[in-house]
Amino acid sequence: MTTTTTGSYNIKDIIQVLHPIRYATFHNNSHGTDIHKKKPQRFSTLLLEHGEQELQDWSVIASSRKRSSSSSSSSSSRGTKQRREDGATNVSLSLSSRNSSSSRWREDSEKSINKGGSYVKMTTNAQERDQSDKMKRIKGRLYLCSKSIVFEPEDMSRGIIRVPFEKMTVPPSSTGSAGLDDASSSSSSFLKNEDSITTTTTATTATSHSERCITLETKRYIVMKKNNKIAPYETYDKLSLFKFTFQHSSTQSFVQLFEKIYNVPTGQLQNVIEPMCDQPFDASNFRHLNETPMTVNLRAFLLGPFPLVKKAGCVIVTDQRLYFQPFSGVYSEMMASRALSWCLEDVVSFARRYHGLKDEALEIFFNLGPSVLLAFEGCRNREEVLRLLPSVRRNNDDVVVEGEEEGMSIPVFCHTDRSFLSLVVDAWINGQIDNFDYLLALNSAAGRSLFDLSRYPVFPWVLSDYESAKLDISSTNAFETMAGKQGKDGSLMTKVFRDLTKPIGALNEERLESFKARWNNMQDMGDAFLYGTHYSAPGYCLYYLVRTMPEQMLCLQNGKYDAPDRLFHSIEQCYSSLLINPADIKESIPQFYDPKSGVDILLNLRGLQLGVTQNGIVIDDVKLPNWAKSPKDFLKKNRKALESDYCAKYLPSWIDLIFGVKARGEMAFNYDNLFHPNSYLCPKDLDQMVTDTEKMQAELHATEFGICPDVLFSDFHPRKNDRRIDHSALIAPDDGRSFIQNSDLNVDKRKSLSSVEASQLLKSIQPKLNVAARNENVMQESPDDDNKDNKTAMPNNSDIIEINPNDFSIGNDSALDTSTSNILLSGSGVSTKRTDTKTYDDENDSPLPSITPSKSDEVNNRFEKVDGWTFKAIACKQIHGGEVSGCHLLNGECAYITTTSLDGGLMVHTLPTSGINERRTFSSTAVKSRYQGRNPSETSMPLQFHTFRSHQSSDPLSCLAIINDENRGYIAFAGGHDDVILAYGIKSACGLASVFSHRDAVSGLVLIEVPFVSDGESTHIMLSSSWDATVKLWNVTVSDGETVRIAKEPFAELYEAETPIHCVDALYIPEVGIIVAAGGAGGSLMVWLWNVDGGKTVLFQQDTRPGHESCCCLKWSNNAEIILYAGYQDGRISSFSFKYDGMYPVGKLNLGFPANCLEILPSCQLIFTGCADGSLRIVATTSNGHFDDGQPLVWNSVNGPSSPGITSLSVIPEKDQEMGFTLATGATDGSIAVFTIKKL
Repeated sequence: MTTTTTGSYNIKDIIQVLHPIRYATFHNNSHGTDIHKKKPQRFSTLLLEHGEQELQDWSVIASSRKRSSSSSSSSSSRGTKQRREDGATNVSLSLSSRNSSSSRWREDSEKSINKGGSYVKMTTNAQERDQSDKMKRIKGRLYLCSKSIVFEPEDMSRGIIRVPFEKMTVPPSSTGSAGLDDASSSSSSFLKNEDSITTTTTATTATSHSERCITLETKRYIVMKKNNKIAPYETYDKLSLFKFTFQHSSTQSFVQLFEKIYNVPTGQLQNVIEPMCDQPFDASNFRHLNETPMTVNLRAFLLGPFPLVKKAGCVIVTDQRLYFQPFSGVYSEMMASRALSWCLEDVVSFARRYHGLKDEALEIFFNLGPSVLLAFEGCRNREEVLRLLPSVRRNNDDVVVEGEEEGMSIPVFCHTDRSFLSLVVDAWINGQIDNFDYLLALNSAAGRSLFDLSRYPVFPWVLSDYESAKLDISSTNAFETMAGKQGKDGSLMTKVFRDLTKPIGALNEERLESFKARWNNMQDMGDAFLYGTHYSAPGYCLYYLVRTMPEQMLCLQNGKYDAPDRLFHSIEQCYSSLLINPADIKESIPQFYDPKSGVDILLNLRGLQLGVTQNGIVIDDVKLPNWAKSPKDFLKKNRKALESDYCAKYLPSWIDLIFGVKARGEMAFNYDNLFHPNSYLCPKDLDQMVTDTEKMQAELHATEFGICPDVLFSDFHPRKNDRRIDHSALIAPDDGRSFIQNSDLNVDKRKSLSSVEASQLLKSIQPKLNVAARNENVMQESPDDDNKDNKTAMPNNSDIIEINPNDFSIGNDSALDTSTSNILLSGSGVSTKRTDTKTYDDENDSPLPSITPSKSDEVNNRFEKVDGWTFKAIACKQIHGGEVSGCHLLNGECAYITTTSLDGGLMVHTLPTSGINERRTFSSTAVKSRYQGRNPSETSMPLQFHTFRSHQSSDPLSCLAIINDENRGYIAFAGGHDDVILAYGIKSACGLASVFSHRDAVSGLVLIEVPFVSDGESTHIMLSSSWDATVKLWNVTVSDGETVRIAKEPFAELYEAETPIHCVDALYIPEVGIIVAAGGAGGSLMVWLWNVDGGKTVLFQQDTRPGHESCCCLKWSNNAEIILYAGYQDGRISSFSFKYDGMYPVGKLNLGFPANCLEILPSCQLIFTGCADGSLRIVATTSNGHFDDGQPLVWNSVNGPSSPGITSLSVIPEKDQEMGFTLATGATDGSIAVFTIKKL
């Protein structure tokens, strides 16, 4: 058998960790047993209400008895009266304000039993048979949960008893306490009666005995898993008294914890529980004495080892292992929880995951066994753990794969990083992995996991023939073969394969028309959609998996199975429902294509009592198609169909619908793939919601009714063996997490859209569904068209940017994106090197385009003359939703403008350019087809900014710095309010590195290339300033291919400043060191000298002075002398001269308005200043730092008539003119303006 490898590792081995067989084996081996304990454990959170949490458990002895109706009536009334009286002093035991969050238990109890068995109120005979209210000293464990109390008897023949809080007539209390009135005296007699029939083995006083007992009275309890069998729950509505005697502790810890949670409304319960997780990590849990902790205790949930199972606790990472310590409700050193741990050397790969709608979970895959899914308290904690995971592993396997050597290093991939996606795409294109492995990899890259039913891996239904006696998938025209034709054996041939170019909801044209009619009728209601259900949701997954995950279905179905007629019992019936049922458009799951994972999804191996249909059919094993000889044969033939030539040909079309360009925006509308707006909710939508109730409802809807996967591809997916792949165009600019950014068809402004905004956009595109009109702008695809996926969807006329190729040309790296949606991403990842299609022998021969004005609106047509200078606008556009915090012009092989904003966006736009030495043209199919048959000179529409790259951070980005590598690659460094510094590759379109840098927001960044570094290897030194009043120096290594490494810790920290720092600049002086200037609040200014030998000297300190405005911008100038220019919010610009013994003031100039930013061109001795009034001012200086006596040149309202304040500035001198400059300015309204200034 030939094994395919990529480089030094086997790509198939990397994907093996995603196979369901790992989880199936684990589930089968651990069924009914806690894998971390030796004795069987039947209890799990699956027996609780969905979302309810287990808090703590105790070893107890239980007794119970039924209360008489007369005594219970008087006890209940008197108990209620007493509770009202005690409410003022003991609110924790008041029932009056208890939120009825578990009302579904009461409602379901009134339903009549159906043939399949349900969670119902039992008949009198059934109640008489139950022994749960007749227990006499039954040993077991008592679990206190967030909404109920659960008792698990050691005797497995007895059922587990659950008592909901809201059904308690008398809450738990120590038997000797006051406040229970008649219930108390009744309990006392009950205790005496119980004690009289048993022999007490230890002598205890009455007082100590009562301190170890609690009693409670309830009018309803639920019994589960009698004889350890999984079956619908039984509910009993009869007044009963339970007593629990604690074996090894007093009742104090139970009562304390119960009082904390009992009277808390459901919506606030999590706020009470979360602080309980802040418990010290028990050092005895460390496996080795020499382990070094790398993190503090991080709150987390362990999501597993089965779907819907959730355990709260804390995570800590050492240099050797990762630990998860479950929390105890009331902590004590004697009750510290035993931690689970995993060796870091066993980590094979990992992936970022969601927890509900929050982007804060992490799944870690190991070389053996299933993965581990952890949900943290915020994305920051997740990233902290992620960065501590190994980046490589050793190949110590006994079997050495061809191309590998024993003990060699193998990369540890992040499945949600762009580099992994590039790898698997290439592997699939080249035939190194099959369709099954490829779909598993895509699902993982899109954030889907076998542990998360709301984001379960989605697979296509491939076959459509479930009636024939024989299945023929070898025919190349199996899809086109129509019913009614005779096969060679005389049998009736039918269509074998499902149409993979359409979503499930569009397979039946008649049903699709009804969906469209409903869509038309919803136009006046808002939030119109085609499909109200989804192709993947927890209920649909459990529909398929009920025989392997019955407890999960019972958990979601209120303790009962679904109605027998709706259970999965026939393959043919299931597929038929997909075609005709308006509420059934579900896709398949991986287990149907994996014979190795077992046949238990088709066979009722557990003997579950699933009920009887209305037609009298007993639900047992799944009925297979006639062509399947056995369950194993069915799975094998399904897998063979998935790997068939037909699927190899049309699978890319299905991928476009689920993970690609047809999954969102106008393309989803055009391809009948539009779902309910809540299906597109993302973390950004959740952040924009105001109330906790709104957030809870949104998460509930999305997680229960289906969530669309992350979009992975920004272009049509290529076919197999397609060697013409441009990863930068195909793969969304992803490095870990994605969300959709739809381009507004009427406004040339790109912004991130929420699901509601996206829905409104779709409605504005086309008010009524009209297939004929739709086909005018979209190239339709059919299964017969081999070149379908290579076509580009034609946008509307309003989208087309018409270009006169005689005037304008842009480098190949900035080819127009003609799709109607663009993908934004965030996170960290590995860059993919891009090579230009044109090479040049000398740098001077490369075409460096100069920026030329376009002829568009009145802003762009602005032309002014001031004192012998000309101002000519090129373009002005609002591209951000918040203040522009940084902008940078790049005029290399292509002209770019890079910006950051307080809206969290980092954007790169290409600029209108004209080639100098050699013309370049667009390769866009859309543009070419626009010019077909037309004289180029006839087309003179203006060229606008084009979005080239986008990145979105969850927090404001406050500063920007850009450097280049050795191969004309550009790296943008951005600092934000989340204390993170991110390195982003402009050409590779991904995050390259990041570091948590300060204790507060990052306010400034400077990168300088110096010949000396502290570690002897780095190429640059990065300086970062922060509101935490520090400046830090970091080693940074930049290499070819936009590859960046930032040291995890700074090598120096300048901490003498006493106020928050707002700006920083630095200059390298050969053989001396780096001089660093930092300006802050109250006009404070600090200057340090960092010597080449590693020492530092404070050269200058201007303290905060009352009444003085903050220093908001700084720039060094190194011409004849070294001069520092500082701009202040009171309108001043000051200059200081550097001497080796200190800094000396030189001059001052008052601009009249706050100087927000400044740039200096020492060669021409000019200072360009952006002011808060929206003006640009140019100040002339002398070589020694003095200001010219003349008035500054002023151009008002450079970013538009509303005159928004200028907040950032970038200047490039023109190559052919000594006093000509191209400038870009960013403003408070999120706009950028590009213009030229020349001296006549």
